[in-house]
Amino acid sequence: MISRRPVIAVIVAAAAALSLSACGLETKDYTSKEKSQVQGAQFSVGAVDVRDAFLTYVVGSQTSPYLDVTFINDGKSPQTFSGVNVPNATAKLSGPGTTSGLALPPGVVVQVSDPLLDPGGVSLQVTPNGTPPAVGDTVPATFLFAGGQSTTLDLPVVPPGETTQLYQQIPTNQAPEPSASGAPASD
Repeated sequence: MISRRPVIAVIVAAAAALSLSACGLETKDYTSKEKSQVQGAQFSVGAVDVRDAFLTYVVGSQTSPYLDVTFINDGKSPQTFSGVNVPNATAKLSGPGTTSGLALPPGVVVQVSDPLLDPGGVSLQVTPNGTPPAVGDTVPATFLFAGGQSTTLDLPVVPPGETTQLYQQIPTNQAPEPSASGAPASD
């Protein structure tokens, strides 16, 4: 005769395993709401690092997005950003010193953003020849640099104000050369 205790123990263990394995199936995981803080494209062209490149709209407008991007020239010689080609759209670089492209001096951070964040700064507006891209889309764009260098990639279209909030002004002047002693250079 088979003892009832082991059979009952197996049945209870199986029931517990089934009920516990279903825990959490009804609950969303926490990572489903996580979003990268840096939603833009990252790449390099020669000595120029291109960081956080994305398109966004000015708050209250959904007709012509602006390019938001940061350039860092890690080389020893100046470089020039000539603009962006976007299929079925016209891209216009505007702001101080942009008539023949945007100068990228060595060691200097250069930012292009929407005109509400940096009034009087450099901006690049993309005017579509048809329906404007929707938030969440990606748009193919070719970044053009002097000397014929270019890179094509997909730029995300980000909601206005979502990743463009400046916490502090980015310095755009060149850092002083370090002193020979290793002590900080004085201004």
